[in-house]
Amino acid sequence: MNIIVIGMGYVGISCAALLADVEGFQVTGVQRRSERSGWKIECLNNGECPFDGDEPGLDELINRAAAMLSALVSRATCATKISILKPYSCTKTPSGRWLGACSQD
Repeated sequence: MNIIVIGMGYVGISCAALLADVEGFQVTGVQRRSERSGWKIECLNNGECPFDGDEPGLDELINRAAAMLSALVSRATCATKISILKPYSCTKTPSGRWLGACSQD
């Protein structure tokens, strides 16, 4: 089964890696190329986790699932690859101010 995950942030990368670790699933992650987030594509395609910090097991999961996970820049490119496209979640990346307030709790 071919699965597309649009948005390679914390939620998208975690979901894509988990799905790619399932036998028979081919996952394509789509991320727009920008200075702030486009670099994630190269990390994922190299089987590396693009996040620093405490994400227990995510590095190993991405590395293990790398053969079945590919990341792209263009949504149009992946439109021919999908079996099912179902939006599951829409999350906004929190601002730095919000993250700072959370870390003070």
